[in-house]
Amino acid sequence: LGRGGSDTTAVALAAALNADVCEIYSDVDGIFTADPRVVPNARKLTTVTAEEMLELAANGAKVLYIRAVEYV
Repeated sequence: LGRGGSDTTAVALAAALNADVCEIYSDVDGIFTADPRVVPNARKLTTVTAEEMLELAANGAKVLYIRAVEYV
């Protein structure tokens, strides 16, 4: 499946099952306004819409693979 394959699979299954949510867990402590390793004062976002996640992915944020977001 390549990079992001598990993200895309999770979203595809959630869509096929008509799930209300699709939760993807990783070793990262949330989604930040910037890479906290590079920007020490980056803030953790409490919620992110699908549109915002698509924008983040399209602009190179390595949070969620863009194909997974586009599936929504």
